[in-house]
Amino acid sequence: MPTVQFGKRPGRTRGRPAAKGTADGSAVVRYAPAPATEGVDVVAAVQAVTQDATGGTYTLSLDAQESGNLAYDITKAALNTALELMSNIANVTIGGTDGGPYTVQFDDGLGPTSLLVADDTNLTGETVGTTVTENIVGVLNVFEAFTLVTEGDTGVFTITIDGNESGDIDADDDADALEILVEGITGITAVECTGLGTRKEPFLVTFATPAGNVDVAITDVTGWSSTVVAADRQVAPGDRG
Repeated sequence: MPTVQFGKRPGRTRGRPAAKGTADGSAVVRYAPAPATEGVDVVAAVQAVTQDATGGTYTLSLDAQESGNLAYDITKAALNTALELMSNIANVTIGGTDGGPYTVQFDDGLGPTSLLVADDTNLTGETVGTTVTENIVGVLNVFEAFTLVTEGDTGVFTITIDGNESGDIDADDDADALEILVEGITGITAVECTGLGTRKEPFLVTFATPAGNVDVAITDVTGWSSTVVAADRQVAPGDRG
């Protein structure tokens, strides 16, 4: 009677594939720096919020989503937090001085957006009223970004940007560690790093300062046991320029 054997097939292993080797047995590290893409400027919707009151609260709503109660003398920071807590607003920049009037720049909804609607029935004072107008055109920098896949078990490498080199980046470094190392490169003031460094969730390095074109290369790979791949470069929204 024929028999059936269970178990892994000969010559097959699970897990991450080992790095291919050269004739002398040394590891081969594969990396592919992506082409440069310059940052661009785009128009962001900016609305002016003005209210005249000596007490009480008001609310602001956008497309049927409403903020919590806003104090008549709410600070810029508190207004920023309150608006970004709304389910349909991801990121705004508040201009003006504490106490208002304020400008609200919609950094996540580039281009025209619906006007905020004020409910000021709970405000108090001799002259009470809240107006919202879209009377300012904002310019938002879209900064350069690149993704980075680091599928290594051991070893270090560096990133060189415009000829200046980072410190050693380790196989175990996370996005926070990578951010610190990239910001330590001469000429780089601020970046934001997110992701896990895997092919499914690569690191995303977004340049806030400087914006525009930078030349990125993977350099000085030492002892890497698997692969280092700099994936497709792209542009992503950054902070206001």
